[in-house]
Amino acid sequence: MCQHRCLNLRIHELRIHKGLRFGLQRVGAAVLLLCVAGLAPGASLSSVKTVYIETLGTKPGASDLAKRLAGELEKTAGLRLTANKDLADAYVQGDGEIWTRGHISLNPRAGNAPGRGQPVHGGVLSVELRGRDNSVLWSYLATPHSGAADVPKDLSRQVAKSLKTAIDKERRP
Repeated sequence: MCQHRCLNLRIHELRIHKGLRFGLQRVGAAVLLLCVAGLAPGASLSSVKTVYIETLGTKPGASDLAKRLAGELEKTAGLRLTANKDLADAYVQGDGEIWTRGHISLNPRAGNAPGRGQPVHGGVLSVELRGRDNSVLWSYLATPHSGAADVPKDLSRQVAKSLKTAIDKERRP
């Protein structure tokens, strides 16, 4: 009886394994198709010279992040910014937020209540660079380095540096 059950279980496992393998093959083919479609002419990261920055959401600190990101993209990535989306080769869209994680004081008697120490900020910046046809050319998620004194500057600098690296990598033969 036990051998019969074990044999049935193995046959069932083989069916599942074959089905899983077939499913993975279909997923792999779909991913390959998407990668090939992403290489369509006109949708190249290396061709991006002018960028438009959309709002980065309505959460606290988002407008400051957008201003900082604009400056860093011009300075670090060497991209030109435009106020008109129709004139841009690509546009940046995303979501960003800055929050106060707590307060820190060098005086142990002061405690860590607001107003009794330096604020410690946290944040996140998630962006996508999209082409004129709305295809995603590049994306990045930035979180602040530990001990970052200026979180918006740190996040925008990470995004600009990563974008520059991606553009340079694609431009290399």
